Amino acid sequence: MQTRREPQINLDKLGKEASSIPLLSSEQQISEPRQSGSILLTLILLTLVVVSAGLAWLLLDLKQAFEQQRQQMMTSEARLVSAEVLLSLHTNGSEAGEGKTLVQRLEALELRAQEQQAFVAAELNRLWADLAQIKTAQIEPVQLALDTLKGLPQEMSSLAATLLQQEQRMVTLTLLEERLTALQQSLQPAEDLGPLLAETQAEQQSMKKELTDLVTQVQQAQTQLQSRVQTQTREQQSITAQLSQNALLISSETEARQALERELRAALQGLSNQTAAVGSQQTAQQSLEARIRSNEQAIQAIDSFRQQTNRELLSLREQLNSLRLQTPR
Repeated sequence: MQTRREPQINLDKLGKEASSIPLLSSEQQISEPRQSGSILLTLILLTLVVVSAGLAWLLLDLKQAFEQQRQQMMTSEARLVSAEVLLSLHTNGSEAGEGKTLVQRLEALELRAQEQQAFVAAELNRLWADLAQIKTAQIEPVQLALDTLKGLPQEMSSLAATLLQQEQRMVTLTLLEERLTALQQSLQPAEDLGPLLAETQAEQQSMKKELTDLVTQVQQAQTQLQSRVQTQTREQQSITAQLSQNALLISSETEARQALERELRAALQGLSNQTAAVGSQQTAQQSLEARIRSNEQAIQAIDSFRQQTNRELLSLREQLNSLRLQTPR
């Protein structure tokens, strides 16, 4: 059996290792809190630098805003002075040249607007009267002519039926003549046939005469119908030309009426603008004074904020100096 060995501790070696570890000196032990204090001071200084930069930027922004407000105030004052000068010149010129007050000017403008409105109403009435006359004098005859033209196809159809009947009668007469000729050639002349032939010839002549008269009437009717159609066509063309002229006249009258309405609206708008301008001249000065007061209040607020910021900066500088004095070197 093998013998079991217990672990042995080398005390000499441990003593040598412990003696080899360097001991911290008292100066090194004191420098550690000094290093932590310097880090804290650095952080405080960095914070103060950042705060100072922010305050400087804020002061620069406030200074720019103050300059803008000052420029706006100067511009407003200049505009107020110019408005007062113009208002005084306008008042002096109107009082010296015309001798009219504001109420008289407004009454004159209202009278002018009423006159323009009456003129436009008269023009509108005249245009409506012209349209009624055009309708009575030209449109009603056109309607009658159109009604007449609508009845022409019926007359044409009746004439065509009459011509067809006459053609049928002519065919019948031609057949009778052929039959009569055949009878004359086939029969011997006799004394008893003489009266019959004479009667037949007389009837034939009368039928020829009637047929000739009917053909003449039909030709005359055709000629009259053609002339009527040509006349109606010319009348229709002239009526169409008149209608186009009337349409142009109506469109021109409508444009004139619209132009008069636009002029009336413009005159009324100018009257309202002048009235509003007269009223706004009084409120413009009040608004400018209010803006000047608001600008002065803003300037005062900016000055108070600047003073407060300067006080805070001074207090921060004092605190920084006190920290520097308290920090050991």
